[in-house]
Amino acid sequence: MNQYLLTENDLKDFIEGVESFGIETALKVLKSTFNPDIESITLNEIMILVTKVTNVSIEQLKSNSRLQEIVTARHIFCYIAKNNIVCILSKISDMVNRNHATAIHSIKVVENALDQGYFEICNPVEVIQEIIDRKKQEEKQEEISINELHYVN
Repeated sequence: MNQYLLTENDLKDFIEGVESFGIETALKVLKSTFNPDIESITLNEIMILVTKVTNVSIEQLKSNSRLQEIVTARHIFCYIAKNNIVCILSKISDMVNRNHATAIHSIKVVENALDQGYFEICNPVEVIQEIIDRKKQEEKQEEISINELHYVN
């Protein structure tokens, strides 16, 4: 992970942003300046997306059930979370009441299924990833317009 140093100008811009747009917007702009690929989605949001696309409830995802549709939804959650959020695997696996080794297995299962073209996994993964990518794109557009406003003043 890259280390970034804030310059005096960066801090001045941040303070001006807080005064002009509020702390939340200023923080978004600052984060995007130093890490443009910062995740814009949370584990909870990914879990909700997975439940909507797979028709498996949050309770089922967290349960001990071994029904194939529930296990597949868990695998998809771990894969999508790993590929869209920077965090340790144990945090992802905790969300579905599993250990990190299970999360690693889930990720490998989905990767293999995607390589083989299994529709039951490929389709939900593509749909969820498309929604996440659209959300990221919308947030980038919002950040661009905020930056343009900042330079107009």
